[in-house]
Amino acid sequence: MSYSESHQILWQNSKFVSRVCIFVCAIFAVRPYFVFLSSSSIIPPSLYGDYGSLQLPLREFLRSEILAGRLPLWIPYLGCGMPLHASQQASLMYPLLTPFVVLFGANVGIKFSIFLHVLIAYSGQFLLCRKFGISVFASCFAGIVVAQSGFITSHLMVGHITVVVAYCWLPWLIVAILNLSRQPSPRSAAVLALVTIMLVLSHPQIAYYAALLGFVCAIASLRSIPSSLQRKRYVIWLTFGIVLALLVIAVQAFPTIELLRDGMQTSVRKSSNFASSFSLDPTELSRFVVPRINGLPFASSFLFDPNDAFHEETPYVGILPLLLFLYAISREKAKTWEMMVGLFVLFAMLISLGDSTPFFNLAKTWIPGFSLFRCPGRIFALTSILIPLIAASGLDRLVDQTKPAGGLRAIALAICLFLISNVLGWYILKDMELLFSSEYKEHFWMCGFREVQIAAVLIAVSCFVLWSFARSKKNQWIPATMLIALLVVDLEYSSAASIQLTEAQPRILPSYVTENITQYRFFDASNESFGIENQLRYSKMVSAAIAQSAPMLGANEGGVFPESMQRLHRAIARRPDDLLPIASCRFILHPNQKWEELSGTIDRIRFIPEDDSPVASIPIEEIRLNNIPKDTGFKYEVLYEDSGRLILNVDCPTAGIVGVGDTYFPGWNCEIDGHQISILPLHEVFRCVKMGTGKHRVEFIYDPPSFEIGKWFALLGIAGILGCLLRRDPIIDEVTR
Repeated sequence: MSYSESHQILWQNSKFVSRVCIFVCAIFAVRPYFVFLSSSSIIPPSLYGDYGSLQLPLREFLRSEILAGRLPLWIPYLGCGMPLHASQQASLMYPLLTPFVVLFGANVGIKFSIFLHVLIAYSGQFLLCRKFGISVFASCFAGIVVAQSGFITSHLMVGHITVVVAYCWLPWLIVAILNLSRQPSPRSAAVLALVTIMLVLSHPQIAYYAALLGFVCAIASLRSIPSSLQRKRYVIWLTFGIVLALLVIAVQAFPTIELLRDGMQTSVRKSSNFASSFSLDPTELSRFVVPRINGLPFASSFLFDPNDAFHEETPYVGILPLLLFLYAISREKAKTWEMMVGLFVLFAMLISLGDSTPFFNLAKTWIPGFSLFRCPGRIFALTSILIPLIAASGLDRLVDQTKPAGGLRAIALAICLFLISNVLGWYILKDMELLFSSEYKEHFWMCGFREVQIAAVLIAVSCFVLWSFARSKKNQWIPATMLIALLVVDLEYSSAASIQLTEAQPRILPSYVTENITQYRFFDASNESFGIENQLRYSKMVSAAIAQSAPMLGANEGGVFPESMQRLHRAIARRPDDLLPIASCRFILHPNQKWEELSGTIDRIRFIPEDDSPVASIPIEEIRLNNIPKDTGFKYEVLYEDSGRLILNVDCPTAGIVGVGDTYFPGWNCEIDGHQISILPLHEVFRCVKMGTGKHRVEFIYDPPSFEIGKWFALLGIAGILGCLLRRDPIIDEVTR
């Protein structure tokens, strides 16, 4: 009996030992996340953090609306009103988040969902490794890495909840494709559809990267199928699974496409600068190997912004997995799929660098969609799945003690390492003057040297533990336990240590603001490091606005805004004195936390007499405050307003135009005294309708056809998935018999 066979008997053929290993490693994987189940605290706020300033208030609003019997497709408190469901930040239809929010409350529901998704990530990575014939122990090892990688913990600490839940489904996507290639059937197609739905309904950028990975996996799986008949079945059911997924996600995709069509032309997306923004500097690839203190190597350095303490592009997966990854792809028995994964990891590293290398521009040219997203380092969601997969294979290969690769493979690996070291070396030399400055050297000896020491010690200890694991022929559980212990210590210190919660400290608007803001808005200008346009886009007062039903002029959204909203923001940035009052802004919060009350603010509900009607056609970029008619004798009363309806009683002294200072966007309808009437643009950014003299009842309703059509497509897709899951496959049944 060979050594490798002895190893397999210990870890594979004992069901009891395997189950204990799976359970114990699962506990280690989720241990840092137990705090999400036992605490009512929240993820700490930061300049770039989205939890308390976006995710939590959005889901509190979502819960209150659903409990009131409404699905909130529109949110009136942000911007001048904006489509909520069309924004991927909300992910209203994601089935493993919204139900928990409704049942348990926003904060508890989000944190319970996070904990559940960590378990999903661990189990998905375990199954993925097992699909490639990797041992139970090595599969558990990989599951821990995926559950505690720097990618998931750093995104969690900046409140990117939808990014986290999307990441946790990535292993399942590959598992679903592999299942379909090995047993092409309706059931396998339905499982692939379900995983695809989970990815797309969570976060678009991770779903986009997942589509790239899925495409490569699907092509590779097709080439590995020996039978032409099975290849045809595979293609048919793969296509059918994708179609089912597209039908279901139409309920979110159609409104999102409508928003993109409206706002993309004036958005900064698709530009080269946008796509490369927040990319990594080549020297930041040290994040792969340098353990982190509170989220970032050299976090206290004068070279780094303190708000960057939790860097969302952090790709750290631990020293052990990196060593095993390099070991696996450098071995003589390395398989084709392992080399392909290694190339994909190299591809991801190049993409993360953005415009620092010419490769990014080539990718934007040849691969559609790259320029739609910023933060290219988020592609490390894929490497955080793939590196542990190869590392697990390397762990098994270590037992076999396979020889190093030779020939062309060794030459190719040497060339890759040479190119990477040269790129990093060039960037280090470029900043040599800074690196040898007295301030940097002082900081390095005080703080940075500690980080380098820790990395060196971890590498040395990891090499010793791996050597012990490979050499031990008896009592293998001892080095195996050491291996898991070292991995857990490394990841919990260098990655999971970033996880921390704090007591919620809600921001409250003063009473003199809320008492006078029924038909007005406020503007948060408290972030003095931002210009006016960014203050409007990235406000930290969203929670206060939603909690106190106080409409604000800004929002906190990194995605695409409606075109009229973007035009308004840019116009205000150029002429705030004129346009803040026209946009119904009455209160401004300044950096010193003092509130300023503006005079002459125009009511959100306004009237332009017929004689002055040309004023309504003046673009927002050109309108002046003195152009707006005053003292017209117009009277109105707001009878009712919710997330998708506004009912007014108006009394017009003459025929004219009744305007609402809310975002002009497709999907809004209007009835005057029960009769349908067209909504027109006011200053090309707000909404207005023509009105006759006298008293009228006016009702604005947000009822977008995109959602209605998407809803019926989704029901059709759900029916198709259920039918596939319940259908008996004659070929599989025959094989079973």
